[in-house]
This record gives sequence, C-alpha cells and structure tokens, in this order.
Amino acid sequence: MTKCDCQKSIGAALILNALKRLEVPNHDIIELATNELCLKMDHANLQDIALTANALAYFQVQHHRFWNMLTRSVSLRHHQMTPLQASLILASLAKMDMRNPLMLRLLKDKLRAAVERGDLSQELLTLCFHSLAKLDFSANNFYNACTEQFTQMLDMQPEAVDTQSLVLYLYTAVCILDVPQTAIVKCLEVLAQRKDVLSNYKAGKMKFVIDFLENKYPAILEVLNKETLDLLDKIKEYKLYKAKKTLSRWSLEVSRCLKKHNIRHRTNVQLGHLYADILIPDLSVIVKCAGPFSYYVKSQKLTTFAQIEHKALTMKGYKVCILPYYEWNALKTDDQKLEYLKKFGETWASVHFGNGTEQLDMA
Repeated sequence: MTKCDCQKSIGAALILNALKRLEVPNHDIIELATNELCLKMDHANLQDIALTANALAYFQVQHHRFWNMLTRSVSLRHHQMTPLQASLILASLAKMDMRNPLMLRLLKDKLRAAVERGDLSQELLTLCFHSLAKLDFSANNFYNACTEQFTQMLDMQPEAVDTQSLVLYLYTAVCILDVPQTAIVKCLEVLAQRKDVLSNYKAGKMKFVIDFLENKYPAILEVLNKETLDLLDKIKEYKLYKAKKTLSRWSLEVSRCLKKHNIRHRTNVQLGHLYADILIPDLSVIVKCAGPFSYYVKSQKLTTFAQIEHKALTMKGYKVCILPYYEWNALKTDDQKLEYLKKFGETWASVHFGNGTEQLDMA
C-alpha cells in the first residue's frame, strides 16, 4: 500500500481486483486498500469505484464507509457513468443484497437506454436483468426491454449466447418475474442444444426453474419438444454436490425448545436441492431459521432467493414456518425463548391448520 499513488485511486482498485482475481481474501489488505480509495472518492475515477465495489462484493465485505460513499457518488455522478460501470455497481449491490431505491432507480435509468440501443453484451444484459430482479425492484419497462433484446439475440445468433446467460435468464424470468411464455420456450429450446448444462451451479438453478415451471407455467411444458423435455428430465435426476451444512447456534436452540415440548423433529435436512433447518415430519412442517443473510441489508424484508426457496418448499407440499433472527436475538433467557416459540407456534398453526386436528402441540 505504501507504493500506491497518493494522488490517484487506481492503485487501490488494482490491488483489490488482483486479490479477487487470485481469490485471496486478505482482509487486512482489503481494508487498507478500501480506506485508501475512500480518501480519494470525490476525485476517483468511476471505473476504479466500480471495480472496488465489484471486488468488495466478491469477498462479501461490509465496509460501511465505502458503501455509504458509493451512494453519494452515484447520486452526484450517475450521468458520467458508462453502461459497463453501471452494470458492475448494480451487480455488486445485488451480490451484497443492498436495496437502495435511489441508487437502483438511477442505475436502472442509465442502463435502460443502453439496453434499448443494444449496447450491452449478452453477459451484461442477463447480469443486469438478474441483479435488478434479485433486489426486488419494480421496473417492468426495464425488464421488458431486457427480454426483448435477449429474445432478439436468440433469434439472430443463438450460438453467441453462453449457457450461463441462458440459465441465469431462465432462473430470473421463471422464478422471479412474469415474462412472456414465448421467450421462456425459446430460451429452453436453445438451452437443450448445449452440452454443458449439467454442472453443479447451472443444474442447481435449473432445478428451481423446473419446480416453478411445473407449478406456475404447466402450459409451457405441454408445448416443449422432446429434446427439451429430455434435458429437463436429466436435470431432475442430476445429483448436486452439497457441502455439509452446520446447524446455526440459534437453530440448535429452537431444536432444544421443540424437544422440551416433545415435538418429534429432524434437523439439518437436505431435501434434494432444497434444505430445511428443522423438519417436523408428522405435520410436513419445515421451520426455517432465517438468519441475517436471508434479509436485505438494514431491512426486515426477505431476499428474493429466500422467497424462492420458501415457494419451492411450499410447491413440494410442505408448510413453511419462518423464524426471523432479529426477533429471536432479542430474547435473553430460555424461558423467554420457550414462551416466544409457544406463542409463535400457536399463531402460525392457527393460520395454516385452522381448527383442524393437526396442530403444533406446544402446551
């Protein structure tokens, strides 16, 4: 850091992106480089700011000073941004689950014109389409423009659209947004021509797409050709590699409370591509202990990914009970936690089971 040009921000941005490229999460250097850039933020090149945001998002670094200053920079200098810079910043916000309505509106306005002109590559187009949708931002005209442009790419040069872009577009279009079915069918049929769909990341996304197609768009499955249906069957059968998860501390606390009430349950359950912190098999109830990463930053709103998993579990026939971490963390004693869980269970069961015989007996 002592070799960085004190008059320019490029040195700090280069260091951060070198660490990203090498996948070396040296947090001391990341902190020093980011602080250096923050000192020069008012005069920094927008490219350096965008690259820094991209690197910090890659390492999931909550550098509050930088992210706060980024909001100010975008507000004052959005008219100077290139589409590439706006795309990088938008993708960084999506990676960090930061929903800042002002920034998102400015970035969306900047990018919409670029989308309509056809200035974005297929990678940037799908990245922006997905990032804005992931942040649950209402922008129908922007999404329609992206869909129209992406469909044109598939019509003119389908071989130029890579498989990851196809998968990301389908995941966004089917699981998050409501786009024309013809665009979904076209994308699926192009995807069926590819040989590299069955990788862990792509197949994982496509399993959610299939869940939503079967429940939300059954009419689409009826018009797909045999080759596409065969691909969907292969994806269903594909076994994902899942690193074994460790149950969180407060999930274990919830489990102990359930044991005290003699409620039979299982913990840390993998249900195909879906996951349950706690499963009560007798009632087909899943308790999701929604931690901080299930919510947008500085918000009590579930992220789009958390909502998708919730919907997918519901589609499989489970009743999903979401316990928010910010309520559980406010409880100090075991007695408070037991009382909270009892009241929460009674309220939730009355909504989902009504006056039926199936109840969460936490008396």
